[in-house]
Amino acid sequence: MATTTPQAMPVGTILQMNRSFYEVIRATAKTVWVQELQTRTGRTPSGSWATVPIRGAYLHDEKMMYRCNPTDGFVKIGIYRAYVYAGFAW
Repeated sequence: MATTTPQAMPVGTILQMNRSFYEVIRATAKTVWVQELQTRTGRTPSGSWATVPIRGAYLHDEKMMYRCNPTDGFVKIGIYRAYVYAGFAW
């Protein structure tokens, strides 16, 4: 029987740090690999103006690896914390 390793965050999770957005492209129990996403400023479906990430559209090819604790709910990128983004994404 194959066992699966628990992931720190599911692949496809979008993280927000200040005005930057990152998508988790790979994850293990305590490590995540992220890529920075392109953003778009416009009206959301609710009618308000916002800058939102474009899922799957990466700003560049650089993949960054970070350690994280799955129970914290954030990834520390440099000296800043990137939290799980729960808003609308194009």
